[in-house]
Amino acid sequence: MSANGRQTRCVQCAVVILEATASRTGGVCMPCRNGERDRIDREKLDREKRRAFQKTPFAMYAQALMRRIDEEPQAYLELSGAERSFYAVSELFRRVGLDGWRWYFIVAGQRYLHALEGLAALGDVHAMETVCAAKLTIFGDAELSADEDERFGTADSEAMADERRQRTERELAELERALLSDPGGVRSLDGPLDRYAQEHGLY
Repeated sequence: MSANGRQTRCVQCAVVILEATASRTGGVCMPCRNGERDRIDREKLDREKRRAFQKTPFAMYAQALMRRIDEEPQAYLELSGAERSFYAVSELFRRVGLDGWRWYFIVAGQRYLHALEGLAALGDVHAMETVCAAKLTIFGDAELSADEDERFGTADSEAMADERRQRTERELAELERALLSDPGGVRSLDGPLDRYAQEHGLY
């Protein structure tokens, strides 16, 4: 091996680096030199946790159920009460996290009531109140239409005056953070939804 290819270890984190690099940095790797090692290690740990979580029965069941309904929407009508609650609660967190409140209500429609039923079964009053507040912010006291196009038209913020639209968007952003912070731990392994599924024999 040439001199330029000889290796050593970072004196701070022990990762393998080239001696040529060490001679320029005082013996440390570039991430340590730039103050990025802690962030990199945290991100690596987070990735490992996510990979491990995806292999749990909880995550695998949720993904399979979501995929089933995505591919065959009518299959939702065939779900048992426990399956319906699991799906509706999972859909709530997934859709709001990906697309926000407007698209959640547009796509889910009356399923938001099933999500409320599921949250009630889990005892998550905070999430229930957050969902109801978001629905009230967008649709007011009116019941959600069964027609997706009508829900889209009602939820469309472009028809609002600028000041009202800005206020509404701020309120929805706050409600989104309130839901996704998940203080009740609904989505966590061995959390309320996981225990609910096990108690009802879903996996």
